[in-house]
Amino acid sequence: MHTRTEFNKLIKQKQYIIKNKISKAQNLLYEAVNSTKGNYKMRQKGFTLVELMIVIAILGIISAISAPNIVRGLPKYRLNRAARDITSNIRQARSNAIKTSSFVTIQFDLDKQRYSINGEWYPEADPNTNNALSEYYGSGLSFGAGNSGDADAPCSFINNRIVFNSRGINQRIGGTLNNGSIFLTNNEGGSRRTRINAAGTIILEKWTGSSWE
Repeated sequence: MHTRTEFNKLIKQKQYIIKNKISKAQNLLYEAVNSTKGNYKMRQKGFTLVELMIVIAILGIISAISAPNIVRGLPKYRLNRAARDITSNIRQARSNAIKTSSFVTIQFDLDKQRYSINGEWYPEADPNTNNALSEYYGSGLSFGAGNSGDADAPCSFINNRIVFNSRGINQRIGGTLNNGSIFLTNNEGGSRRTRINAAGTIILEKWTGSSWE
């Protein structure tokens, strides 16, 4: 499912390269125009139909070159976006627990690929769907280890739950520290994890192929 927003954001990432190609194409076009027109007055009359067709052809070639790269980048883009959102929401939940001097609970639903914060479900998707991550961000996303093969995946929090207290500390469950991670993967095996360490720091990490960084 290629959404308009995803394509627009990926196209922006390619703008620098495309602008350079267009600039080179314009230079070539101007050289062609100057070589085919004999004097200043003729150059002031504008482009001929043939010249406009050349511009369109050049832009078409640039688009044909760029489009496959954009499509290939979608799985990674979706994975990064979902991982950043989860990390941001967990950090916000911790901050809210401190500000309101109350408990904030995050519950991961691994069956329906979603999570709730004090009963409010994320990401926003049809409550009857079996994969809220893919429905919201695009196909191929799920909680899982991917190529990392991490034994703690897809979730290593006790009972798939995080509970922040009024000091922003992840509560012990049954007297046991509840440090852990939630893992995300895509259909290419890319892996991201959001981890809470012993100090309570919330960290987003990427699997590089040999280690988490």
